[in-house]
Amino acid sequence: MLVVRHIDGLLAGQEQRFGSDVERIVFGRDPDLCQVVFPPDCNLVGRRHFALLRELSGDYAIDPFGDHYVALDGVAVESGQQLPRKATLRLGSDNGPGLTTEAEAEVAAQGGLQLTERQQQVDPLRAQLRRSWRGGLVAILVVGILGSAAGFWSWRDRQRQNALQVELADEIQLMQARERHEAGERIAGSDRQRLTRSVFAVVHRDAAGRETLLGTAWPVANRLLATNAHVAEQMFSLKDGESLVARPPGSAQTVYAIVDVATHPGYQAFPDFLNRDPFYVASARGQPRLSVIPGYDVAVLHLDKTVPPDLVLQIASDTELAALGPGAALAFAGYPYERVRGSDVQPIGRTPQLQTGAVTAQTDNFLLPADPAQRRLIHHSLPSTGGASGSPIINAAGNVVGLLSAGNVTMMAAGARIPSAVQINYAQRSDLLRDLIEGRAASRLASDRPYWEQRSAAFKRGVDVVIPALLDETKPSAKARAVIAWEERDQGVTAADRQMRAIDGVTTQVRSRSYRVPIKAGSHHLFVLYADGGSQVSALTVLIDDKPVRRGLGAGDQWAAVRLTAPPIDKTVTLIVDMPDKDARFLVRDYVWDNSAS
Repeated sequence: MLVVRHIDGLLAGQEQRFGSDVERIVFGRDPDLCQVVFPPDCNLVGRRHFALLRELSGDYAIDPFGDHYVALDGVAVESGQQLPRKATLRLGSDNGPGLTTEAEAEVAAQGGLQLTERQQQVDPLRAQLRRSWRGGLVAILVVGILGSAAGFWSWRDRQRQNALQVELADEIQLMQARERHEAGERIAGSDRQRLTRSVFAVVHRDAAGRETLLGTAWPVANRLLATNAHVAEQMFSLKDGESLVARPPGSAQTVYAIVDVATHPGYQAFPDFLNRDPFYVASARGQPRLSVIPGYDVAVLHLDKTVPPDLVLQIASDTELAALGPGAALAFAGYPYERVRGSDVQPIGRTPQLQTGAVTAQTDNFLLPADPAQRRLIHHSLPSTGGASGSPIINAAGNVVGLLSAGNVTMMAAGARIPSAVQINYAQRSDLLRDLIEGRAASRLASDRPYWEQRSAAFKRGVDVVIPALLDETKPSAKARAVIAWEERDQGVTAADRQMRAIDGVTTQVRSRSYRVPIKAGSHHLFVLYADGGSQVSALTVLIDDKPVRRGLGAGDQWAAVRLTAPPIDKTVTLIVDMPDKDARFLVRDYVWDNSAS
């Protein structure tokens, strides 16, 4: 039994008792969420100021919310610090509202055992760090007075940085745990249970019957599952004897054959628009290439038989989606098993994982602020990794607001992906799926295209970033000014242009075109080859009198360049464009600097 007594203010003398069946006691001004409620005008106390969490031992841990101040017997508490059997707490400041707590001895419900005596305490790690910091400061100050102070300041900075890193990591973990806990409280247990019963594993089965988990899907109709387009598109690359199947959760060996798939048309159209010539953020330092989350990443899977109707999940209404905003509670269930123990046994029995979190932001597909109609990319704090793609994300009403589709990861050696500690991941808003199911996806996509053009006006296409940078790097003098002397735009190579070519010491098959370009005696030139659609180029070679004199290699980029000073007589050079062995479009230009470059 824990007894809480107020010792001053309007509540002075009031007492509340909490039995061992109360796992969490919240203190604050919010009467709907707190068990110990302070007056609404007591502004030193937060709406939800702190909580006492009952541990298995019967003791209570102190959990301050955010940066709210809680003093225990005159000393600021650490998150997770144990509450003594008798304690005095102050909230908001050292002179803030006070209360006492006392754990009264009680006989356990089973066995007649008395309350365990208080155990010797170990300081929390963060308190040890702070104490060692203060002690180290005093000791080193003495040494610094007697000798050089430089070593002390360096040591102090390292200690401070290490302590701050530990504290920051602790705070992030606590914040995320608190957020998940609060989201879990706002989403009904029945909705969470239904969610875990409704998620299917999407599995690739090879010709030998071996299975590999690809992602997660869920019933949106009796013979229709919803998932991400990047999961469904695996259907298009199946070889003889291979198939895609869906398996429900649990150990039942029921298999649903996936007989057809349909992806949102925007899933291919949007990257085609972006990659026609990649965008760069010219207003940012270094002009980085625009990085976006794949948009319109939704699809449906057609099954060979009907799923139980009680497993079908409902897509949130337009009103619910419009009300979605930062802080909204979310939950998802799925199979996030990339580099997670248990992934190898999923073909035998599927165990979906359920996580809770919150919306952190909403943007358009360019990751820019937008009006509600275009805010189809949900940023959220739900943890994720490979296998969770396509998982349904529900709101507090139990309806699907999004499909988990991507996350922030750190790439490690050998291609390993480690989820980012920032825990900002992404989902496709579920109205994209409704458009696909109800046959409106193509018409909605047509109305989106003008929006893409308008939004992308803030960026520059690669040709408008790369070529000016090349010219700036290669100009012959500070005052030189380049003009286009010759160009061929919208050129292409096909299978008819195949040739074998030795490039950088390796003979390889390329697709090649050649051009004849006149140049003036002694002029300064920069020949540029630039590929459309994000394609790579192999090489650009300049020949004079049929002899190679300069070659620029693509080196994995979508451009190659050759700088040339013409011989002392007028000439006609040959430019040879070599592209990888696939269809591609490109432009090739001759820039010449005016007389100020001479």
